[in-house]
Amino acid sequence: MYGAFFFVALVFIFAAVVIAVLVARSPNRKSRADMKLPAITSEATIVDKRSQLTTSQYGGNTQYFVTFELPNMSRIELAVEATASGQLVVGDYGLVSWSGSTFRGFQRQILR
Repeated sequence: MYGAFFFVALVFIFAAVVIAVLVARSPNRKSRADMKLPAITSEATIVDKRSQLTTSQYGGNTQYFVTFELPNMSRIELAVEATASGQLVVGDYGLVSWSGSTFRGFQRQILR
């Protein structure tokens, strides 16, 4: 009897670990695919910043987005990490790098 209980408990634990690994890997799948694409670098001006808060019964998550205006007047909005969002200021001018929809970096240019 204890053997069957032990086996069922072991199956449930294994299933929980597999589900946790799959859930943890899924948000990164697009970023990894984007990082395989060639990086694009262009001059740009930061024209807007925003954050999006999503909540559930298990907690919350904040995503940060920055909108860049390119020299041809087109705009691109990229998700950025919280630390990058805090360092970028609307009106900053510089070189933005991205792959697909993944932000790679921004080098501020000092205007003289």
